[in-house]
Amino acid sequence: AASSLNSALNVFLVVALMFSPKVIYEAIISPLFRWPKLVCHYSKSGALNGIESVQTNSPIEARYAKEVAKNEKPYFNLKAANHQIIGTSQMYSSTAARDNGIKSVMENGKTTTIKDLT
Repeated sequence: AASSLNSALNVFLVVALMFSPKVIYEAIISPLFRWPKLVCHYSKSGALNGIESVQTNSPIEARYAKEVAKNEKPYFNLKAANHQIIGTSQMYSSTAARDNGIKSVMENGKTTTIKDLT
């Protein structure tokens, strides 16, 4: 699960600006994190702000809230400094898998490799 999250995050950060921000949200961000729509605006500046927020907050362990859903599946939320949720992970099969997902986002979310293909 962590490797699929890692791959999806890398794809998002590398091709984030290849398509319109609405396509990015609907095809990449929404399935990966179930991001609140208010975080990801349908504009290039909104996409850049979302990327910057992930880059800034993903390396900080305190920004992750480890949660358990009603169905007992573990997941995590990535939060900004103001405690706003900027991303929600998939549901994991175990707490160890969730913790590996957090580790992957911590390591890969800070990448500065962004290709603007617009």
